[in-house]
Amino acid sequence: MTGATSLTRLLLAALCAIAGASTANDASAQAGTPLPIEFNGSDIGYPSVAAALAAMRSIPGVHIVVTDGWTVADDAAHDTFWRFAPPGNPAWPSVIRQTVVLRDDRLAVDLRIRCEAAMTACDALIADAQRAGDSSRSSGTAASAPR
Repeated sequence: MTGATSLTRLLLAALCAIAGASTANDASAQAGTPLPIEFNGSDIGYPSVAAALAAMRSIPGVHIVVTDGWTVADDAAHDTFWRFAPPGNPAWPSVIRQTVVLRDDRLAVDLRIRCEAAMTACDALIADAQRAGDSSRSSGTAASAPR
């Protein structure tokens, strides 16, 4: 399963659960509108990128794959999708966390980025993530993290 497929499944599951859709087809019709993306800083719930990755590896049910060098963790139980930059990437160590949330009776993606690399690499990672979100909103697809 690719990262994009996993995120799509996560978003559809959240839509079904929150909207009370009776079938996946009902949720697919609702999923045609991209979710707004809210950039909410660097608090990822763990003290470091390494601690977040270790936690993802130890939580039962979290599906982890490596896609284009990025370690991708799908924590469906928490409606959260994580992408960890690979060693060799200028932004390593860093993580992008996307969580489907309900705000004011609407679904949104809570985007958080923790970057422990040099400031210029972190700035580029954040800009790429925001561009990916802008691109997904204009194309009607779910956002993915930069590669």
